[in-house]
Amino acid sequence: MPNISRGAVKIIDGDNGMAELTADNHLQTINMGQLVPEVYDTILITYNVDDTINTIQYKTGGAFGTLTASLVLSYSGGLLSAIART
Repeated sequence: MPNISRGAVKIIDGDNGMAELTADNHLQTINMGQLVPEVYDTILITYNVDDTINTIQYKTGGAFGTLTASLVLSYSGGLLSAIART
C-alpha cells in the first residue's frame, strides 16, 4: 500500500470509507455508511471545471425521484478538505 502523505486523502476501501492522515500524524477515518444512512437507488454526481467532484446526490425513484441526501465536497490546494451532508 502506498504511503499516505500528511493532508492527503486516500481511498482505503471505496465501498466502506476513507482515511486521512492529519497534521499531527493521526489516522482519521470516515465510514461512508454514516454519511448517507437513508435508502437510495440512484446516485448523481456533478463535477467542478477542474474535474473534481462537487456534489453527490442520493435519490429514490431514479434520476428525477426524491432526493434523500446530498454531499458537498470542498477542496483546498487540490486535495479533498471537507464533506458536508445536506
